[in-house]
Amino acid sequence: MPDTLENQRLTQAVAGCTLFALALYAFTLAPTFGWGDSADLAMRMVTDSDPTFVGRGRDYPLYRWVGGFFQLLPFGDVGTRANAMAAFFGAVTVGVAMVF
Repeated sequence: MPDTLENQRLTQAVAGCTLFALALYAFTLAPTFGWGDSADLAMRMVTDSDPTFVGRGRDYPLYRWVGGFFQLLPFGDVGTRANAMAAFFGAVTVGVAMVF
């Protein structure tokens, strides 16, 4: 029985810290594009490959695929939704780090 209670407390702590991190990241979310790589990566979610690079070595297909789902969110512009994706996965990382 104590093992179950301990697992329940750990689950609650992980969920609480993850939600707190998500709220903090959402509160401090950049409203649109940043500069440098963040703008480049956000634009890659909605446009085709960058024509200035030869080949597909810097195309980041998984990032573009997952980011495409976040682009379906009904708020903000492309940059806001890309930053929301970064905030979401940052908060998930906090929760995963707590487990280990």
